[in-house]
Amino acid sequence: MIRQRLTEILYFFRSNLRGLLLLTFPFALIGALITQGLGEPLEMVGEKMAINSESAVALMVLYPFALGAKVAGIHLLAQGQPLAPATLLRAIALLWPVMFGISLVLGLAVGVGLMMLLFPAAWFYARLGYAPILAVTERRGVLDALREAWLRSRPQQVDLFLVTLLLGALLYAVGKLLALTLEGNEGNLAINLLVRTANELLMCLFTIAFYR
Repeated sequence: MIRQRLTEILYFFRSNLRGLLLLTFPFALIGALITQGLGEPLEMVGEKMAINSESAVALMVLYPFALGAKVAGIHLLAQGQPLAPATLLRAIALLWPVMFGISLVLGLAVGVGLMMLLFPAAWFYARLGYAPILAVTERRGVLDALREAWLRSRPQQVDLFLVTLLLGALLYAVGKLLALTLEGNEGNLAINLLVRTANELLMCLFTIAFYR
C-alpha cells in the first residue's frame, strides 16, 4: 500500500515536472531576491543565532501565496487542465488569509512535534496535511479546513504518517546536500535560486501525497 502510494506520487511528480517548475520557480526567485536583499531569516550574530525580522516577515508573507498557487496548480494538473494564469492568480489573491492561517497552524503543530521528536511532527502533518487542499478545492475556511482534514485523515493516518515520514527523510537528506551547496555562496544569487527552486520542487511531493 505504501509502496503503491509512493510510486503514484513519484510518477505524478515526474510526469508534471515542467508544470511544477513553472509553479515553483517564480516564488523561488522572489524568495532568493528577498534573502539576497534582506539577508537570511536566521543569521549568526557572533556565536548566537538571531532572527532577521525583516527577512522572516517578508518570507512569511510570501509563503501563503506560494502554497495557494502550488495547490491550485497541482489540482489543475491532476485534472489534465492547463495551468490557467487566471485560476492561479485568483487562488493566490483570494486564498492568502486562509493559507496564512493554515500554514501558521501547521507550522506550530510541526514545530511542537519537532521539539519532542521527529515522529510527532510527521504525525501532526499527516493529520492536518489535507487542509490546504480542502481550502483550495472546496473553498473551506481555516478552522473548517483543519477540522475536516483531521476527520478525513483518520481512516488512513498510518499510511499518511509513513509517507510523510519517508518524504520528510528524503527532504532532510537533500536539504543537507543543498545546504552544503549554499555554504559559502550565500551572496551568489544564482546558487541561492537553484537551491530554493530544488527545495520548492521537493516540497511539492507533500502536496501531491495528500492530493493523490
